[in-house]
Amino acid sequence: KFELSEKLEAELSAIANDNISGASLLFHRILHLFPAIAEELQATECDTATFLAALSEKIYWLRPCMAPFAQLAFFLEHMAANEFDLPVVRSVFSALPHSYVRKLKKEKQRIVDFALKAFRKHRKIMVHSRSSIVESFLFSWLKADPDREVWITESRPMCEGTMLAKALSALPNRKVLLVDDARGIALEHVDAVLIGADAVSESVLINKIGRLALAFLSREVKRPLYVVAERIKFLPDNLVMSAEQQHAGAEIGSKLKNVEYFNYYFEHVPIKMIHRIITASGVYSRAKIVEIFQSGQWNAFVIERAEVR
Repeated sequence: KFELSEKLEAELSAIANDNISGASLLFHRILHLFPAIAEELQATECDTATFLAALSEKIYWLRPCMAPFAQLAFFLEHMAANEFDLPVVRSVFSALPHSYVRKLKKEKQRIVDFALKAFRKHRKIMVHSRSSIVESFLFSWLKADPDREVWITESRPMCEGTMLAKALSALPNRKVLLVDDARGIALEHVDAVLIGADAVSESVLINKIGRLALAFLSREVKRPLYVVAERIKFLPDNLVMSAEQQHAGAEIGSKLKNVEYFNYYFEHVPIKMIHRIITASGVYSRAKIVEIFQSGQWNAFVIERAEVR
């Protein structure tokens, strides 16, 4: 069995069991572990390719529904398959927290800028759960006009929406926190919906439970549904996780005799139900997203074989 040090294994376990933070925040946490992982790679007796392959599998299964973890896992698998030298691997691992965090920060700002343009005529929007990009957008969008307002679902069972409402509470704009099942009525009071993503493929979006119901309701009342997503969230259909394991029933109620629990965190939403996907490169239709996958431009970890001289 492949194991890192006790400290690193504890960090990975914490990431695997963090059911509050979104994909972007968890991905930042995993990136910051790589310099320490590089040091353990240097000290291990395991050959580099075997180490990378085992690490790839371990990282993939931390959060299999979150595309950033899958992309990082395939990046490590690529390095193993191409027999990257130990010095190259250590150099890459040491640079990951700085290079990719900086890259993702710039990409996030570009997404916010495109979203601000896309929503400049909207006055009232609904959001579900809590996304770091959506939160950044809301701060800028609400500050630009005190008459704008946001309606926020509480997002049970972990109530991430309530946390978002608290984060925005200092702003003077109207903010409405609603129970999840009030979405149908509440949608009549807004003119658009904005959500984040854990994975985007040619045909589906994977995100927090409740998004599918919101997509159906949005279509029924004719409110455009927008998605914001970094390139690290892209993943082809053939690599998307088909299903996830159920979570503890205790999160939604006390253990009851002869009662089953249905507690999933993620679900698939057909891309055809999305009005537009806002990326760092622009505001795209589904056809454009399909084109990105067909041209192979979905991978955020594009690297070439390298040698240390």
